[in-house]
Amino acid sequence: MSEKPIIFSTPMVQAILAGRKTMTRRVIKSQPPKICALAGRVTDSTNRKIIGHIGWETSAENVNHYAKIPYEVGDTLWVREAWCKYTPEHVIGAEKYAHKANVRDEGERCRQDYIKDGYHYQWKPSIHMPREAARLFLKVKNIRFERLQDITEEDARREGCIDFHDKIGDGKFDDVAEFDLTARDAFIELWDGLNSKRGYGWELNPWVWVVEFETTEVPINV
Repeated sequence: MSEKPIIFSTPMVQAILAGRKTMTRRVIKSQPPKICALAGRVTDSTNRKIIGHIGWETSAENVNHYAKIPYEVGDTLWVREAWCKYTPEHVIGAEKYAHKANVRDEGERCRQDYIKDGYHYQWKPSIHMPREAARLFLKVKNIRFERLQDITEEDARREGCIDFHDKIGDGKFDDVAEFDLTARDAFIELWDGLNSKRGYGWELNPWVWVVEFETTEVPINV
């Protein structure tokens, strides 16, 4: 088993910490042709490089598109999130880093910077977070593949999304006339906010990896 990084937005890190999020969907970067059929996982081939990949076929017995599975069951994922590093004079014990998901104040100041002992720290993007700053580790329990729009209401909740009735009072859905907005609807909004500009919007219904996970102890080698 291996250890790999995975990026989550601040709200999703908060959902993981709260125990609501135990699943994530990630775009299969090598999308198959629009007209194709899923052939399944390659278990044997003269081409050793594609064994373990997922294959699609455009005609019977003609598998010509493959995608490498990014994780395996048992892998440990270390979460990259918005962070900042304390200056030496502000380090307390082993605490060298601050994590944006821990800041509950939704004001503009706290979104842009973090103040400790009167000193401003600028939040840094998750993509630049070093391994040593990781404080959240996930163990992969299962991984499968499906079309994005196949997500169920139950899975939308496992993605950390909640329905309209859970959101009453926070003002997010004040302009919604219907009272049956589901967790699946919330997931669609979340997905498009992250992926539409990348060319993988909900309406395109891309193939995705569905990764189920649980939080785990910090590896000994941290």
